[in-house]
Formats: sequence, C-alpha cells, structure tokens
Amino acid sequence: MCWSQHLQGLLAEPVQRQRWQLGRLPSQSDHQILDVVTSCVILPLAIWLADELVTMPTLEDNNRRLTQEFFEALSRGDVAAIVDAYDDEGSCWTSGRTLISGTLSKEQIRAGAGAVLETFPEGLAFTIHAMTAEGERVAVEAESRGRHASGAIYNNHYHFLLEFRRGKLLRLKEYMDTELVTDILCNGQRPLAESDSR
Repeated sequence: MCWSQHLQGLLAEPVQRQRWQLGRLPSQSDHQILDVVTSCVILPLAIWLADELVTMPTLEDNNRRLTQEFFEALSRGDVAAIVDAYDDEGSCWTSGRTLISGTLSKEQIRAGAGAVLETFPEGLAFTIHAMTAEGERVAVEAESRGRHASGAIYNNHYHFLLEFRRGKLLRLKEYMDTELVTDILCNGQRPLAESDSR
C-alpha cells in the first residue's frame, strides 16, 4: 500500500478518533498520521528546500558570470554590450601615463570603445587565466591577442579589477604593459610632460 492510500485510510476513520481532544493523549492513529505527514510531506520538502539553497547562485557566482560575459563582449568587439554592462555612473580607469590612460565615464566609453576596437580588423581576443570574486569585486588575470591595423601583433597581459553594483559594472581598473600600449596602440606617441605643456 502506498503512503497516499495509507493516509486516506487513516483519514477515513471516525473524526473523533483523529482529533486530538483536550484531556487525552494522542492515539496510535494520531501518531500514524503524524508519521506519514512527516515522512511523506515535511521531510521531502525540507530536503528540496536545502537542495535549492545549496544550488542557488551566490553574489560571487553572478559577478563571475557577468565578468565572463563582459570579456566575451570585448572579444566580439560588441560595443553595445560593453557599454550596456556599465552602471549609469560606471567608469573605466586605465593605468600609466599613456595617451589612453586615465578615467573614462560611461558616455566616454560609448564614444571611444568602437574606435579602439576598430584598430583590430580581425578582432582582439581576450583570454581569462584566473578569476577571484569577493562580494561585489572580481579580480581577473587576462591576456589579449590580435593583429593591429599597423600589422603588429598586440599581445598584452593584464590585471583587471571589476566592481559591480546591482548587476552592473560600477568601476573597472585596468593594469597592463603600458609600454606595449604606447608602442602599438599609440604609435609611439606619449603625452606631453608637464614641463613641455607650460
């Protein structure tokens, strides 16, 4: 007999035998009902809830996924997806003293990302070598490789720090070989020294 048939049989008994009345101990039938409900309803439900909690994505899981998607968009040269990844108050900071160093707002990224990516007619592929997530911050070791419009192979190595807010990129910090940036992306040109600009 399956548990549902057993439960139906117990419930078919006279109501006065099923009810826990004041002034008496629970009957054997009452205990049978509780045993069936516990083993067939409550316990499976508890196991299912525990499994759901274990498999539920964490904040770090979501931010790792967003980071992976961001670098896939970079590799595709998908400017719309790159810009959409940023929070409205998002920014990108690039290290060093090169022509592309400094901080860009989301609107400046929208205006300039396409121009940078277009200098790689065959695309610029990014490979993530390592990723560490803690809270809203994700650290990434990565490498890029592509043929620049000049014909030179651009193969840089990076450390990125991404900070998210509500699923959007709030801040991106980019550390890389700035000499390679100057030699290939900036055609050897450097910013004017402060003394030269006076």
